[in-house]
Amino acid sequence: MPTLRYFLELTSAQRATASSLTANGTPEAQCYVLGASGEIVRAVELKPLFATGALAAGETVRAQLASVGRSELEFALRHATGDWSEMTADEQARNMIAIEQGGAVLSRFELRANHSVYVMTNPQRSATTIVAGVSRPAEFD
Repeated sequence: MPTLRYFLELTSAQRATASSLTANGTPEAQCYVLGASGEIVRAVELKPLFATGALAAGETVRAQLASVGRSELEFALRHATGDWSEMTADEQARNMIAIEQGGAVLSRFELRANHSVYVMTNPQRSATTIVAGVSRPAEFD
């Protein structure tokens, strides 16, 4: 069965292949469909729904993500492209309204059991902050 992977989730050999397939020179801005044996079948361009501005993720969150083989860029891409599949329908609707009306956009992704990654872009679209924790950070309210 084919699987979909972000660039940063690929092995080094897959990344080399992905880089050679990317016409726009930014393989990180693509998702990749992998075949059953792990070969890249095709690239799918990621299209952001809004600007994220500067990305901020502290060393602690970077270390937490790295400990499970993930990176802040993966979550920023999912956030900006509207990959909110781990959020409730109400949360997703709030984000769509925020995008349309210029509000803050907040995403939540499960990192491991009872531990989430939170990504928030401010209403001005000048900065996106990534934190990890057990509960929603107060500064995101």
